[in-house]
Amino acid sequence: MKRISFPSVAGLLLCLFGLSELTTWYLYAAAIVNIMPTRMPVGPNSSLCFSIVGFAILLMDLYPSHSKSISVGLAIPIILIAGSTLLEYISQVSLGIDHLLLTVRIFDSNPHPGRMSINIAFGFLTIGFTLILFSFATRRSLALLTQVFILCTLFIGVIALLGYFLHLEFLYSWYRYTRMTVPAASGMLLASSALWFVWLRSENYTRLYEEKEEQKIIQLSIIILAGLACVSAFAGFSVVSIAGQNSHAAIIAVSMILASILIGITLLYALIMPMLREITESRRIALGNNERLTSIFENAAEGIIVINAKGIIESCNSMAGKIFEYHTHELVGNKLEILMPERLRKEHKMGIQRYLKTRSSHIIGGHTIEVLGLRRSGEEFPLQLAVTENVTVGGIKFIGMMQDITHRKLVENELSQQAFYDALTGLANRGHLLQNMSALIVSAQQGFAVFYLDLDHFKQINDSLGHDAGDQLLCEIASRLKESIRAIDIAARIGGDEFVLVLQGINNSDTAAIFAEKIQNAMLKPCHIGNDEFIISTSMGISFFPHDGADCDALLKSADLALYHAKEKGRANYQFCTPEMNLAVKEKNVFRDAVRSAIDKKEFELVFLPRLDVVTQKINSFDALLRWHSEEYGNIPPARIIPLAEEMGLIVSLGDWILKCACEQLLTWDRAGFHYYNVTVNVSPRQFIHPEFAQSIIKIVNELPVVKHRLELEVSESLITHDITHALDVIAKIRQGGVLITVDNFGVGYSSLSCLSELTPDRLKIDRTLVSGLIAGNKNQKRIIDAIVVLARNLGIRVLAEGIENESQYKILVEAGCDELQGYFISHPLELDRVLPFICYVNRETTTV
Repeated sequence: MKRISFPSVAGLLLCLFGLSELTTWYLYAAAIVNIMPTRMPVGPNSSLCFSIVGFAILLMDLYPSHSKSISVGLAIPIILIAGSTLLEYISQVSLGIDHLLLTVRIFDSNPHPGRMSINIAFGFLTIGFTLILFSFATRRSLALLTQVFILCTLFIGVIALLGYFLHLEFLYSWYRYTRMTVPAASGMLLASSALWFVWLRSENYTRLYEEKEEQKIIQLSIIILAGLACVSAFAGFSVVSIAGQNSHAAIIAVSMILASILIGITLLYALIMPMLREITESRRIALGNNERLTSIFENAAEGIIVINAKGIIESCNSMAGKIFEYHTHELVGNKLEILMPERLRKEHKMGIQRYLKTRSSHIIGGHTIEVLGLRRSGEEFPLQLAVTENVTVGGIKFIGMMQDITHRKLVENELSQQAFYDALTGLANRGHLLQNMSALIVSAQQGFAVFYLDLDHFKQINDSLGHDAGDQLLCEIASRLKESIRAIDIAARIGGDEFVLVLQGINNSDTAAIFAEKIQNAMLKPCHIGNDEFIISTSMGISFFPHDGADCDALLKSADLALYHAKEKGRANYQFCTPEMNLAVKEKNVFRDAVRSAIDKKEFELVFLPRLDVVTQKINSFDALLRWHSEEYGNIPPARIIPLAEEMGLIVSLGDWILKCACEQLLTWDRAGFHYYNVTVNVSPRQFIHPEFAQSIIKIVNELPVVKHRLELEVSESLITHDITHALDVIAKIRQGGVLITVDNFGVGYSSLSCLSELTPDRLKIDRTLVSGLIAGNKNQKRIIDAIVVLARNLGIRVLAEGIENESQYKILVEAGCDELQGYFISHPLELDRVLPFICYVNRETTTV
């Protein structure tokens, strides 16, 4: 709702005043003098003009956007009425203007009833020109004239009222038989005052006189000019009074007033306007500089705050307000302390006081520091701050330039998190663990214990419930570990389901056992993953610094060895590292070196385990098995070689060597006339997940075309189900190259049946654990094998059973419908020189070798 203003009230009063006078004239014109002989009425035409003026002022104040059309439209009738009246006085000729409004004769001596007095006509004429100039005063000369007209109207009313007050008739009666009545003079005074307020709020005035100094100068000049007009008016009125108030004397009085106004305007234009132009130019230059500085200040990418020596904020830019979540006007005048955490405010206050005394500070001087800020919401955040001192006439000012570095800190923390912490559990990673352990070893103030933890049977849970459930379980275990240790201790996840705890100040088995029991109990609480609930145990190996190792690697290896010992003892327990275990570690390291040397010297060889076709009762294929005949360690089976090769990162090169040897042997047999025998090579997990595994197989097949459809690769069931998508992709590429696929260890996994239809391998190899359970009366074990055979038959897959040790197992598997059999009951692994004679013996074939 628009607030009621003085111009609106004044305009409304003038409208009501004019309309009431008009109404009085028309209703009581014949008897108005007799009824109220002492009343001095306002003429009908004057009343009409007051109504129009009041209406114009009211509309211009209420609707400033339409003030131009309003002022011009309503000024025209006012100028016509007042101008015609003045013309009648000057020409002494009646134009009948009065008779258009009222024809009743009231004053017999006045031949023109209702005629407005000459001073009223002059006042309305100035009001009319003022209304027109409101819209066209776009230059300062016109603006000056506008203000002169308003003040002339004001002084006309004031002079008339002074005449009544001082009993000087010539001040309110400029011509015989006419006078400006008290109501009319009051109306002129009210109208000029309202017009002055409307002018001061108009667009042209605020645009032409933007500075307060300019407004003061121009208003003072107008007052001086109006004073000249007033003095000339007194002189003119005196002339009229002396001359007997004839028309010529009135003309002389008006001419003197106009001449004085013109002289005043000329003087003002000559003296004041250059001064205003100089002020304007200076202001324009200063404004330009100030705008540039303000633009730089406001648009700076950094927050800027200026405070005085008392710590009061004197100015700040919008960026500073944005950083602290305030509007700039809310900050100005407040203490800087509201922008910092409460615990830092006392230190800040003392710092300013100390600097003012000593002129020494590690903060003030332009170099940047990092401090904590406080937002309006109460949130603390990091700031990068640079403070400089500026000595001015008003005293010492401190200018602070700041940046919100919250995002940068988050990025730094994220990078630190990625570099030093496990992405899944939030625990320290291996790098951070080794860094902290090294720091503890260097300080060597006290001993500490290293707990090496491994979750029991985690792989089975991961395979059966999926990797997402496995990840949730790892996060739950990590949370329990953190709750089980102290704040000074270290918890880390170093891979898979392996965790390491470093407990400071623990250097004996009794204290370590207390923590171990606490951790065991925490692990045995039920875990809820989705709708499943289960309990998972953990095995732990514990080593001590410096007893079990003087560096990180030695301590971790000792703890790992103790962990291995805990698993050998049935899992779900903890074991301490012993000297015997350390000796075993050293022996293992020696053995690792021997394996590396054997690979370099190519001391390995292949032996071949035959497969028997149940239908033909002939040998149709061989499994290529790795053997190492060491002078120091004797005959070493693959079960000891392959894990070490994987651990040492040599499995890929060793696997390639096995594949090439097996393929070259196929070529040798083919040249000897044995064209129908396949060779199977077992693939290790590390070898299978190598990015170039499929390409290396296809390359070997392309180099030796004879092995196509005769080379088989054995892939374990668990390896396929670990990452089904990757496994299907690799196997599809290999099969396109003409290589056969056998799924090994079938029947002991959890998820292989779901992907068997997509995989469609060439063979399923029933795991030896199922075969070994075939004893008399064990119907469940046989039913499992029967189910596997039926499933394979329906999918068109051949079935191979391994680990046949006796005739009973042989007969059961033949009755079950297995296609191929393998085991010591048929043959032990054969060295290369015994393979072909064995084939000839079993299959009754001849050889050229």
